[in-house]
Amino acid sequence: MIVYNKTNKIKIAGKVERADTFFKRLFGLIPRKNLDIDEGLFIPRCSMIHTCFMRFPIDIVFLDGENRVVFIESFLGPWRFSKLVFKANSVLELKAGVAQRKIGVGDSLQFYHAKEGSNLLPESIWAGNARQS
Repeated sequence: MIVYNKTNKIKIAGKVERADTFFKRLFGLIPRKNLDIDEGLFIPRCSMIHTCFMRFPIDIVFLDGENRVVFIESFLGPWRFSKLVFKANSVLELKAGVAQRKIGVGDSLQFYHAKEGSNLLPESIWAGNARQS
């Protein structure tokens, strides 16, 4: 997926994976040695995360049901727990420092799914209701 900040009109990340299965949610970014500046992980139905067993810090962007940013936690290091954000419906994990430069609380994010050989298609992903392709 591609994540775009509609408020600032900038691309946030171009290689975002969706943690939509039990094992993707269980392991998240744990197996990774690092995260590139253009990569991220989207976790639907989530309002708190941990970085246990991770090897690098991340930024956590908490989104409501309309994909508006309700809270950002920057540079959360390994073996830490984020705040529980009651207003959050999903979480976007990014390389540490990316959120600080590209996202603000109140910004509206849009997610796109790029199919090979086609144009970018908007994707409604809140509450885990992604369009199936």
